[in-house]
Amino acid sequence: MRAYFPLPPTIKIEGIQEKIIGSLTFLNCPNNRLKPIFSKNEYKESVFLGLYSHNKDNWDLLQVEECKPMDFLDINRNQFNVENDQMIVAILKKENNFKKVSKTLLEPDSLKIDNSVVEQRVSMNFSFLNSVTSYQGDYPLKMTKLKRGSLFTFDALKETKNSFIRNFVILMNISKNCSYKEPEHVKVFNPSNKDEFIYLKAYRNSFNIFETQIYEKLLGSEKTLFLTSDSCSFIPIMLSVNLKTNQLSVEHTHPPSEYFFGPQKLEFMNLLKKVWI
Repeated sequence: MRAYFPLPPTIKIEGIQEKIIGSLTFLNCPNNRLKPIFSKNEYKESVFLGLYSHNKDNWDLLQVEECKPMDFLDINRNQFNVENDQMIVAILKKENNFKKVSKTLLEPDSLKIDNSVVEQRVSMNFSFLNSVTSYQGDYPLKMTKLKRGSLFTFDALKETKNSFIRNFVILMNISKNCSYKEPEHVKVFNPSNKDEFIYLKAYRNSFNIFETQIYEKLLGSEKTLFLTSDSCSFIPIMLSVNLKTNQLSVEHTHPPSEYFFGPQKLEFMNLLKKVWI
């Protein structure tokens, strides 16, 4: 499956001068090839990553990076003069052939050379002072083509709250088309009382960053809260920082499609969405 690699955002912490800085690390190696192929064939292909930023009506090419076979490539958000939440996407191509400006994102190539199911991913990193946390992630090409989608997630992965802990929910969306301008509405509620809820504004082709204590105060609850949308898909990321120890923690939740398997998977997934979304 082909995918894009988003460059994680920069996060401003209220009352703190230092920021949490996003970066990604790419390895030019087909990690989805089977062992017999791996042992018989030496990988010798250089690839290119084109870095595009979303700017209202266009995707603008920022720079192109070449990555030699079996090499790592680090890309830091500090390299670019962009907004903290501005979407920057790394696109993998086997040839250095990138448009400078485009209304729609170029489709990425794939390093896949066999039928194994392992996906091509990058390390998505967050750093704060001397601490770094990361997870292996991507943004599937097929998700960027959705005109309408849905979101079902919860903030159970947030750290236990005290005066030193800050928790952030990051809702990430990439759409190939730049025409989406209006905000989407994300519903936040306590699952034990669905009648009390608030709406957050979230935008396509952006990192939507919310500090959990803001909506917790509005709902009067610090328990696990649900976030849903019936109009747009987002990939949710939960990031926590301890301002006493400077430690970071990042996690992400899986979509409802990952909760079930078997012949009735679609039926159960639709039932879950009907009840909660």
